[in-house]
Amino acid sequence: MKKILLLVVAFTMSISLFAQDFTEDFSSVTADENVTLDGWNNVALEGTRVFIGKYYAADDNSYAQMSAYNAGEASEVVYMVTPGLNVNSSVLTFDSKLAYMVHDPASVKISTNYSGNASTATWTDLTYTHATAPEDGYGDWVASGNIDLSAYNGQTVYIAFVYEGGDPGETTTLQIDNVTVTNAAVGINETAANNVSIYPNPTTNFINISENADVVVYTISGQQVLSVNNTKSVNVSNLQAGVYFANITTVNGVSVEKFIIK
Repeated sequence: MKKILLLVVAFTMSISLFAQDFTEDFSSVTADENVTLDGWNNVALEGTRVFIGKYYAADDNSYAQMSAYNAGEASEVVYMVTPGLNVNSSVLTFDSKLAYMVHDPASVKISTNYSGNASTATWTDLTYTHATAPEDGYGDWVASGNIDLSAYNGQTVYIAFVYEGGDPGETTTLQIDNVTVTNAAVGINETAANNVSIYPNPTTNFINISENADVVVYTISGQQVLSVNNTKSVNVSNLQAGVYFANITTVNGVSVEKFIIK
């Protein structure tokens, strides 16, 4: 009877996650250092620069920024990718700003098969309201408008903020802030993609995986609490009792398994 109640509670909690919103206001970034946020991937496909953190004291505001200005590299292609988000009638919004505009460097893309390598994933462009700016200064922050993600209901999606430019000639500065996806749970997808299993469940000290995997553990609120690479056993003894989700990546794909720590 206790096990049934635990499973009912876990199921109820997993449903309640979809009432939450995923948000990132970049308040934790360090000014003039590469953006490094839990679950995000900030990578250059061409060139060496990536998005950096910036802070504007007059507005007491932090944000992410990318520019090819003075890079000395003919091509800069940078992807700043969100964690995997399980979406349910979700809407994406964000703010963007351009400065010293000589070209439009920005695009926003979505993928359902991203696994850490932006160059091999399949990306679809999302339509949004683009910012503009003069050639000799900064434009204003522009809201993206509501970007409907309902076509991806029940799927895990990754959203990429993309900069494309080069020095000289295409050196516009791009800034991104206030990313929100409504009704989205980080790293949680009830559909297993690679047919792995974990045991024992419930557990007290370890979860074992049926094959070698990279494992990221999240709380029911979507907070990442543990990450282990290339393993078949994860020590969870330091975590509090409760319901968790393990995002499991193997050579065959990605799945998420729910488990309980007693």
